[in-house]
Amino acid sequence: DSSRLNYLHMTVSDDQGKTWSEVEPTPIWGFPPHLLKLSDGRILVSYGHRRAAFGQRACISKDGLTWNPEDEVILRKDAWNGVLRDQLDIDNRPCNLVELMPRLTES
Repeated sequence: DSSRLNYLHMTVSDDQGKTWSEVEPTPIWGFPPHLLKLSDGRILVSYGHRRAAFGQRACISKDGLTWNPEDEVILRKDAWNGVLRDQLDIDNRPCNLVELMPRLTES
């Protein structure tokens, strides 16, 4: 589905959240997004990819404003659409994939 509704959207505030820019689509297709600021200042977003091949993907932005889908990383492509509805860890707690991966490797 190429509907613009399936792309991640963003809005920006330059005044600590008092005002916001108009909502604009990004070139990243998928949802829901989970954002993480990396120690070097880049922004990582992980998201469900809800079309074949179903799974989880991630992309990194240098500034959080520009995203290049050609840099997208496939984290997994063996899911079915229903499993993407809720992201729960092994204890059935809500989480995002960035949180889940370290927990699974600690066991």
